[in-house]
Amino acid sequence: MTADARPAIVLGAGEGIDASRQNGRDISLKATASHSAGQIAVHEAAHPPGVPGPPVHRHPNSEEVFYVLEGHLRVQVDGTDHTVAPGGFVLVPAGMSHGFVTEGHEPARFLVVHSPAGFEQFFVAVAEAEAANGGELGPADLGPIASRFDWEAVGPPMPVRTPPG
Repeated sequence: MTADARPAIVLGAGEGIDASRQNGRDISLKATASHSAGQIAVHEAAHPPGVPGPPVHRHPNSEEVFYVLEGHLRVQVDGTDHTVAPGGFVLVPAGMSHGFVTEGHEPARFLVVHSPAGFEQFFVAVAEAEAANGGELGPADLGPIASRFDWEAVGPPMPVRTPPG
């Protein structure tokens, strides 16, 4: 291996860097900027039903991809809602507004890719802040952290819809 070569990353199910939130939003970082020479970051997320997603926001300098593995994710892109089922894919270009929330009674589990990498450090910073705080951070606490990682809020979180049954 040459001095600038990076090793391959091979992870089993459930492996990765845990950056989970206090509110049941599980985050497992699979690849970070340090793994990919800053090119991509990948994380697996699990988002429970009935819990708001992030405020509608944009990443001025990075693309974001969502690939749904389980459950249903309602994703708003540029003001339009889309319900994405397992196997569904969304690419959000840099600078475009978007948000998400779990649709239905079951958690949604999905992969997220950012390119270039860097935004994944937001999850690490929030997990550390929540651990130090002893509980979930509110929107007023999250905004200043998120703004350090290519993130700008443009609206409130998408409303949680509770389906019948």
